[in-house]
Amino acid sequence: MSGVGFLPDYSEINCLVIEDSAHMRTIIRTILQGLGVRRVIEAEDGVSGIERLEQYAPDLVIIDWILPILNGPELVRLVRKPSHPQGMIPIIMISSYAERRRVVEAKKLGVHEFLRKPFSARDLCSRIDSVLLDPRPFVRTDTYYGPAPRATIGRGAAAIDGLSTAVPDGANQIIS
Repeated sequence: MSGVGFLPDYSEINCLVIEDSAHMRTIIRTILQGLGVRRVIEAEDGVSGIERLEQYAPDLVIIDWILPILNGPELVRLVRKPSHPQGMIPIIMISSYAERRRVVEAKKLGVHEFLRKPFSARDLCSRIDSVLLDPRPFVRTDTYYGPAPRATIGRGAAAIDGLSTAVPDGANQIIS
């Protein structure tokens, strides 16, 4: 699933799954365990998700867009700050609603990957491989804090999913 002849060792990875559907949490947990992830922490709403994020400091977060109490985008806004202890955690956003505006918003919020439901185990595995095996540096500008957009790695501009905002060289700060 993770490439021909190469299966990464995810046994030490702690993953937080924030999803209100118990059935969907079970599917995601099963996929993660199939990848070798031993510790899967679950939350059924955004508030529980924030609590578990701060309590367990996972290595990866998979979060649904629509959640009770505190939705996915609101949760990402709270976490994706330079001052938050988990501000640089890899985030995969999942949603049944994958209109372009939602994908663009997720990228602007600093989400690493966006995955439309329903998805296959292969789809989820490829997103996990992307964020864990090929991490992007973090960028901080006046209006954005998150992974460097793929189109701009190695260049002096920030483009988020086709929306290009020129950032003068040196105006953005590479964090890691």
